[in-house]
Amino acid sequence: MGRAIDEANEAVYEVADSISSAFK
Repeated sequence: MGRAIDEANEAVYEVADSISSAFK
């Protein structure tokens, strides 16, 4: 369970990073 959450969090952070980079 914890691993799945970690993987999901990683994906979310990657997407958020891409979005924030696009808006900078």
